[in-house]
Amino acid sequence: MRYSALCATAPLLMIGMVAFIVEIPTRFTDPATALPVQIYLWADSPEQAFVERTSAAVIVLLAFLIVMNAAAVILRRRFERRMNERFQGYRLVHRTSERGENGVKSKKWKGFDGGQCGQRLDTMKKILYGVQTTGNGHVCRSREVIACLKAMGHEVHVLFSGKDPRRFANLEVFHPNQSVDGLTFRTQKGRVHVFSTLLSLNLFRFYRDAARLDAAGYDLIITDFEPFTARLARRYQIPSIGIGHQYAFYYDIPMGDRCRPYLWILKRFAFCDTPIGLHWYHFNCPIMPPIVPEGLKRAPKKTMEKILVYLPFEDPETVKGLLSAFDNHRFYIYGMSGVDAAENVQNLCVRPFSRTGFLEDLSECGGVLSNAGFELISEALHIGKKILVKPLKGQMEQESNALALVRLKLGEAMASLDRRCIRKWLDAPHPPAMGYPRTAQIIAQWIHEGRRKEVRQLAEEAWRRTAGIEYLSGFG
Repeated sequence: MRYSALCATAPLLMIGMVAFIVEIPTRFTDPATALPVQIYLWADSPEQAFVERTSAAVIVLLAFLIVMNAAAVILRRRFERRMNERFQGYRLVHRTSERGENGVKSKKWKGFDGGQCGQRLDTMKKILYGVQTTGNGHVCRSREVIACLKAMGHEVHVLFSGKDPRRFANLEVFHPNQSVDGLTFRTQKGRVHVFSTLLSLNLFRFYRDAARLDAAGYDLIITDFEPFTARLARRYQIPSIGIGHQYAFYYDIPMGDRCRPYLWILKRFAFCDTPIGLHWYHFNCPIMPPIVPEGLKRAPKKTMEKILVYLPFEDPETVKGLLSAFDNHRFYIYGMSGVDAAENVQNLCVRPFSRTGFLEDLSECGGVLSNAGFELISEALHIGKKILVKPLKGQMEQESNALALVRLKLGEAMASLDRRCIRKWLDAPHPPAMGYPRTAQIIAQWIHEGRRKEVRQLAEEAWRRTAGIEYLSGFG
C-alpha cells in the first residue's frame, strides 16, 4: 500500500499547529500556523475582505498540492525506471535457507523458474509485440523479427494500432493478434494536414482503450513504435524493448532544425526500457543496421528501364501525368488507393499491393522513386538500387531520412515532384549494394539468450557483418 506524504502529515499539522499567529514567521523556529487552519479562520470572519483572502488561500493550497503530487509522481517513475533497468531480466520470488557442506545455513534468493538471483532469464516464453500500422515499414520489419522469435519457440501475441491492418498482405505470421484504433496523421497532396490530424485525434478513446487492455502474464513486451504496448509495459512493470527506426532519433543523427522540436513528442509516444534504433549508418552511436526481408536479393539481370514507384501520399493523377513523359522507362506504381487489379497504360504499370510482387519488382528494377519512408529505402540500399525520394512535407521522420540519404551519398532527394530532378536521376549510375546483415535474426537471438550483451556490443557485431560499410573500431 502506498501512502501520500502530504496525506500522512496532514493530521499532525492540524493537531500541532492549530493557532492564530499574527506575526509573519521569518525563521524555521518562529511560531507558525497551517494554511488549512488559516483558511478556516478566514472563512468564519464576517468581513467582506476575508472572502477574497479565503478564495486566494484555497487556490494557493490546491496549486501546492498539485505541484507536490506531480513532483512525487515524476520522481517515483524515474526511480522505478532506473530500478527496472538495473534489475531487468530478474524475478525475485522467495528466500530459502540451505545447509552447505560445512553444516552452516546460508540464505539465497531463488529466482524465476528456480534460477539463482544473478542469472538473466534465458528464455522469454510469452511476448506481447506492438506494431504501428500507420506505415508499411513497421509491419515489414516486425514480420521478420516475429518470425525469428517464433522459430526459436517463443509464444508471440501481436497488438496492432493505427490504421486497419487488413489492408496489408501476408499477415499469417502475426497470428494471434488483436487491433485497436490508435493515433495517426492525415495527409493531403504530399504533406501532413495538421488541422485534419488534430480533428482526428481522439485522446479520450485512446486512454480508454489503453485502460481496457490487459498484459498480465507476459514476460516481455516489444514495441515497434506502438504506444499502447509502451504504456502496458509501464503499468504492469514488464521489461520492454523498442525496435524501430524512430528509436535512432534518441541519438545524434542527421535531422533538420525544424525536426528537433518534435523530439520531445517522439520520445514520449512509445517509450521503452531498451531502445534499439535502426539506420543505414551507425553515426558512431549504438544504432543497429536496418531489418530487411530474408532472401531479398538483386535479380541476376537488372532491367534498367524498369523503375519501381511508391508514392502513396501524393496525388495519383499528378504522379501519372509526371511519369508518362519519360517514354524510355516503364514505371511500376504501387500504393495508389482504389487499385484492385493490375492496369497497364502506355509506360505506366499500376499494381495492387502484393508483398511478393512488390519484392520481385524491387529485385528486378533499375531504381526506386518513393517517399522517404525508412523500410523501402533500406531494402533498396541492401541490394544496390539507386534511389530518389520526395519526403512527405511536415513529417519529421521522412524529412530527416531525406537529409541523411543525401549526406551519406546513398541517394537523391527532391522537395517536390520535379521533372528535371527525375530526368537527372534516371541517368545517374547505380550505387554498390550495402549488404546489410540479418538484423532481425541478431536481435531475436539476443532476446532468446536473455539480453546479456549491451546494445552497444550488439550493434558493433552487426556492423562488422555489413558488407557495404568498412567498420574500424568501437563507438565513441
